[in-house]
Amino acid sequence: MPYTTMCIKEAMRLYPPVPVIGRELSKPITFPDGRSLPAEHHFIQSEGGYCHGGSQDVCPGKMHIPCTMGPSGSSLSSLPHRNHPPLSFYGLHHNPKVWPNPEVFDPSWFTSGSTRHSHAFLPFSGGSRNCIGKQFAMNELKVAVALILLHFELSPDPFKVPVPTPVMVQRSKNGIHLQLRKLSDPGGNKDKL
Repeated sequence: MPYTTMCIKEAMRLYPPVPVIGRELSKPITFPDGRSLPAEHHFIQSEGGYCHGGSQDVCPGKMHIPCTMGPSGSSLSSLPHRNHPPLSFYGLHHNPKVWPNPEVFDPSWFTSGSTRHSHAFLPFSGGSRNCIGKQFAMNELKVAVALILLHFELSPDPFKVPVPTPVMVQRSKNGIHLQLRKLSDPGGNKDKL
């Protein structure tokens, strides 16, 4: 079961269930390169379907999130907001400074003696705001994978490759198509013991 857990974690590293979240700043943040994000209220300005804070210091054109409509269809440009910078788990999990060869599936990164930083892998977020269902979800995944592999051999359908869609919860535009082959003697024949 430890190797199954490592494979599940590596799959979630490559395809985090929630690729991006936003967090409200309670105090200003200054980055090592000198840029900063204030925590105070500001007005959102809509620009080409994307929102950013009014100051170019806050958003120098690189950190954009899709605009949505406010209450009763009002534009977000008329609503005061606190800074909610996006945190990209997908970006973190594919950062070559954190994960060498980040596009390679390598479950060995999750061995028990790993020295990786505790916040290098965040499929369920981290800290005091992490997912309360984290342990349940991991246990459910382990049981589901074990039961499926007990009865079937799985292989990807080479003609229907999944196309990931980064939405609130990651999914595939065209589904996930697998070829299943039923195993002839799942779990072994108990009469032969």
